[in-house]
Order: sequence, then C-alpha cells, then structure tokens
Amino acid sequence: MFRPVAEEQADPDLFLLAGRYSLLDHREALETLFPACLARGVGIVVGGPFNSGVLAGGDHYEYDRIPAEVNSRAQRLMALCERFGIDSRAAALQFCLANPAVLSVIPGTATPVRPAQYMAQLQAEVPRAFWLALQEEGLVGADVPLPV
Repeated sequence: MFRPVAEEQADPDLFLLAGRYSLLDHREALETLFPACLARGVGIVVGGPFNSGVLAGGDHYEYDRIPAEVNSRAQRLMALCERFGIDSRAAALQFCLANPAVLSVIPGTATPVRPAQYMAQLQAEVPRAFWLALQEEGLVGADVPLPV
C-alpha cells in the first residue's frame, strides 16, 4: 500500500506553461517561475504562445473576448509587425524560444497544414530592429530575453 510521506517532494525536470509566456503576457513568468526553473535546471514547454489566437490575428484572448487593455497592446504589436513586414505568429513563436528556460513551444492547431507553417515561422527571419522596437515602444522590458 502506498503511503505518502510528508518529506517527499516532486522533482520535475519539465513544466508545461499554458498561455502564460507570450509577447502579451510574460512578466509574471519572468519574475517568478523562470528564475526558479533555471536555478534548478527545470525546462519549460510553452503552450498557447498565441494567447488563444490574438497573436495569430484572432479575436480571442485566454479563450474569451479580448480585454480593452490587452487589445490595445495587441494592436500596437500587430502594427509593429506590419511595419517590419513580419508575421505576428513568427514573432510570437520566436519570442518564446528566446528565453533560456524554454525548451519547446506548443502552438496548437486546428488544421493539418499548421505544423508546417509553424516550422516556417520559426525559421523566418525577424529583423533585430523589430525586437529592439518592441523594447523601445514598451511592449517588452529591457530585461526580457529576445532573439537578437
């Protein structure tokens, strides 16, 4: 018979973090979970890098309507992507993988063609100037790891 012992602890080597590390929502993970994971050698798999679709051009955030404040930031981000001629999905995926704690990203899909598209977006060239503009426009902080 299994008897739990109070002194036993879980010792994970990987976490799935769904919808909490993206271009729109990253501060809390950067300040709490990621430093602890890096210190212990625990990897992160980011699920939901498009925040339920808003970063892929959709109209949902966290499976609901987009709050006004989030929508404002998303529109600024989309305008920046347009200015640099890049796909917002490429920026969202590459952003997540730039963090040293992140080992992989699960974008999710509704159609069988999406995985090939995601692979292309992961390899798409996103100019360094775009990443720096994110910081200059206050969409990410200076301490946020970027793929530059």
